[in-house]
Amino acid sequence: MKVIAIAAVTAGGKTTTVKELKKKLPNVQTLYFDDYEFEGAVDDFYQWVLDGADYNIWNLKPLEKDILKIKNAGNCDYLILDYPFAYCAERYIAFF
Repeated sequence: MKVIAIAAVTAGGKTTTVKELKKKLPNVQTLYFDDYEFEGAVDDFYQWVLDGADYNIWNLKPLEKDILKIKNAGNCDYLILDYPFAYCAERYIAFF
């Protein structure tokens, strides 16, 4: 399984890009960041960025669980993530 993570700022076209890729690639599963509620999520992104944008405050366990579930099922060729922190891939290297 190959993982494609799409990162962009809020309203930067992540969801649109994921939906278009899904049309073009065979045997795809997708996960959308906005479908989750995370402990530690910030209310004010602008202030969060000004404060240093500490990605570690987000409890991403629900997303991690779903990534592993899809990976372990082994029934897709691609997993596409609509994930605004995709450039912080080191957090997920163990899953891929």
